[in-house]
This record gives sequence, structure tokens and C-alpha cells, in this order.
Amino acid sequence: SSSKTQTFWVSGIQTKCPAGEGEMHCLAIYEGEQPDTADWQFFYDSIEGFTFREGYLRKIKVRKEKTESLPADASAYNYILIKQIDSIPDPRIHLQGEWTLTKWKETEPDEKILRPVLKIDLQQMQISGNSGCNEYSGPIKKLDAHTMALGNIISTAKACFRPHIEQEYYAAINEELAYQLKGDTLQFYSLEGESLMTFTKHKKT
Repeated sequence: SSSKTQTFWVSGIQTKCPAGEGEMHCLAIYEGEQPDTADWQFFYDSIEGFTFREGYLRKIKVRKEKTESLPADASAYNYILIKQIDSIPDPRIHLQGEWTLTKWKETEPDEKILRPVLKIDLQQMQISGNSGCNEYSGPIKKLDAHTMALGNIISTAKACFRPHIEQEYYAAINEELAYQLKGDTLQFYSLEGESLMTFTKHKKT
């Protein structure tokens, strides 16, 4: 078999990925030099000698070997770890969990308003929650260390009789957003820098 070397970053989040008629969990890799702004791509193969470590971005060098004879459903290549070049914390891991809206555009919502809840599931790469009126969910289409973009948000359609900010909330999360994490506080901004939403993380009991 022929071989060559390849260097790339491995994401600190292992997520679901499409696999034929089903799904599996895949590594994600990035071949550039700036992992904070990486466009992560699914990696369907295993890497001999490499063990995934959740929450850490790891830059590795591998040997990629072309395999001559294979079963029909096997990969055309084998990947073998040569060495780890770098390992740094993956800041996105701290997004995992359940968050409650505490500020809307720098002001606290009226106490009469039911506050939206945002649940972030990094393994499934999706969000869900309650908008203060209806339940909702949707896929995370892009996630780097600074920005998040969501796919189509679907929600229930029950009538709501208490005051809420549902329409404004859905409009905000349907945009690509910048975000900043500070401890248990998650703040979202427009890409132009306008403060939109601030959430506080639910404490585990």
C-alpha cells in the first residue's frame, strides 16, 4: 500500500454524523492553523493509536495508508497516529447544558414574562428548550469558539396567554450569532456587535 503523512486538528467534541440510512458518532477534523475559527468536517475513519479526549483540541500528525483489497463497506485508507503536536482546551465544551435568559438587549425582562430556556446538546449538535410559550428545537449548523449558527427551528403552536417575547426570541436565534462565555454566563451578540441575549447556566443538583 502507498502512504503519506497528514496533519490536522481533532475537535474536542464528538458528534453525531450521517452514516448511510442511520447515524453514528464521528470525530471532527480541521486542516488549517486557526482552530478557534475552524470549519469542522466529519471524519468517518478511526485512527490507530489515537484516543479521543473530550474537551481538548488536539493537533496530530498521522500516516495515511491506502489499502489495496477491502470489503465493500470498508474505508479505502488506514490512519495511524505518528505523534501529537499540540493539545489545548476546547472552549465550546462549556456550552453544554441548560441556560435561562436573564437579560434581553441589556435589560432584565419583566417579572411577568416567562423567560426562555436554551438547552445545548453538543453530542447531538442541536438546541431545544422553551421560548416562554412553546417548546422548540433545531440543529446547530456551525459552531466555533466565537460564533454559532442554527438550522431550521421548529416549535409547537399552542396559544399563549401570559406575556412573552417568543417572536423576538425566535428571530434572534435564527441569525448567525457571536457569543462570549464567562463562567456561568453566556452572552449572544449580533455579528455587528449589538448585545442581544444573556443567559445563566442552570446549576446541577
